[in-house]
Amino acid sequence: MTQEHEEYKREFPDVVWRPYEETKELGQIVLVSHNGRSPRKEDRMIDVPVSLDALNLVLISHALGSYQRETNPGRRAAESALYGLNGHVVRVAIPMLVPQKTPIAYGEVMLIGQAGSFQAHTELMQNVTAVAERSLSDRLAGISVKAVARAVVKYSMAEGVGRGARMAAGKDTGPLVGLIVGSLAKAWAVASEESDKRSWRTLPDEIQIARLWAPPGEYELRARYAGRDSGHIGRDVVKIVTIRSGETKLFSERMLP
Repeated sequence: MTQEHEEYKREFPDVVWRPYEETKELGQIVLVSHNGRSPRKEDRMIDVPVSLDALNLVLISHALGSYQRETNPGRRAAESALYGLNGHVVRVAIPMLVPQKTPIAYGEVMLIGQAGSFQAHTELMQNVTAVAERSLSDRLAGISVKAVARAVVKYSMAEGVGRGARMAAGKDTGPLVGLIVGSLAKAWAVASEESDKRSWRTLPDEIQIARLWAPPGEYELRARYAGRDSGHIGRDVVKIVTIRSGETKLFSERMLP
């Protein structure tokens, strides 16, 4: 892979490349740090009016309580009741990502032993939040089509339930019964609208990695984490490790400050 090696050397000129002859008698420590939490999903509600009075109702409702409408249960219940009484609002729920960025900028890793001390900083290996955002963006068109179809089916079913109740109740009480049943069914259709918010919540926000070469021997491994603003975050990690020639030891840390 000589050609690939030359390409990497040109792309990363600041990296010191150590030949195999220099490292074959050494051992190495690899620290993988899983920092923070992956983004969570929340509902983004899109209210589609199908009449002029419904449009006015939606505009007024959004103007009065535009803040945190997706995550406020009381707000959603009130809107469901209002839209159900109006009967001409279709609600569509689309998932959106809420990042939970880690405050950790990097980790400081040290090996301290009789053969000397060795130090390295962790480097970003994978931005899980960015991958999740790109994945959702790629699938958003298909998710939106399914969400619209789901909302339309529920609205049509609620409309049918209201008409069926009006016909079953007869001429005298039919209009009133149909109005009540139809309003309840449409309120349920609005209130029950929810997107697929399943996600792999045990993943971290970022995965960082550090590698240290050291002569064979016993060392104290120390790791501490620097914040993005200033200072250090969380506890210092201390382990006693023994390194042999040609050996690679892998350590994994989960940081949830």
